[in-house]
Amino acid sequence: SSCGFKRNTVHFERKLRSQGNNKHKHSEMKCEARNRAEHRTSKKLKAHPMEHKVRNRAEHRTSKKLNERNLTMKKIKGGVTAPKGFAAMGLKAGIKKDKKDMAMIYSSTPCVAAGTFTTNQVKAAPVKWDQKMIYENEFSQAVVCNSGVANACTGEEGMKYCEEMAQETAAMLGINKESVLVASTGVIGAQLPMDKIVNGIGMLVPTLDASLEGGHLAAEAIMTTDTVPKEVAVELMIGGKKVTIGGMCKGSGMIHPNMCTMLGFITTDVNISKDLLYEALSNDIKDTFNMISV
Repeated sequence: SSCGFKRNTVHFERKLRSQGNNKHKHSEMKCEARNRAEHRTSKKLKAHPMEHKVRNRAEHRTSKKLNERNLTMKKIKGGVTAPKGFAAMGLKAGIKKDKKDMAMIYSSTPCVAAGTFTTNQVKAAPVKWDQKMIYENEFSQAVVCNSGVANACTGEEGMKYCEEMAQETAAMLGINKESVLVASTGVIGAQLPMDKIVNGIGMLVPTLDASLEGGHLAAEAIMTTDTVPKEVAVELMIGGKKVTIGGMCKGSGMIHPNMCTMLGFITTDVNISKDLLYEALSNDIKDTFNMISV
């Protein structure tokens, strides 16, 4: 579940100038037609400067928070594998035609985890599984995700498949199934093709890669209607030590209420307690992910 800005809709009424003769009017109409996009953007920014501020509110608030704490965040190359101790991979498991459709993130050691989830009344089976695992267990160590089928509105069978995904991943990695989070995105109402899912897990585990390329391939594998993979990584100093935060997400539609069908995964090598991690995520989510309304 995952990201953004609250959409403000401003209606603009296009007007033609009324001065001059008919010939001038005709010329101005042609000019406006040719440059409509540029005119619209210019008029928006000039007549409604606040809209520009709304679109950048998250960046402004994040910068303000960092400045107040004397922290400087530096953007670096990479995604979920930028922090120490994380490996990832994305590949084709045959769920989708000719596209990557399964991803995995793995931590070499158990790590504390926090999560925020959609407030929608209808929640997919993976959302319910992850809520239970994160709320009831201290540590998580892996995330396995498929795209192409959402495992939403799939009843008891869908929940059983979540457990099977976690169990298969845990067995391959040699960890407890309670430390495995699952995620699915894609077509709603269809059951997961578990034979392809299990085969995909079998291919992912031995190819897990701690390089930046591993994280990038994972970001590609969770895409649905996204036109580009979405990943980011930053460095900052905390207590005199350099720490790294990396992330990837997917979603370009149905991001309301509060992320809805969006997925987002954030990793970090910061030494932090579960309570403090929850506090940081819960406070930040209000001005970032939960400001998107699509």
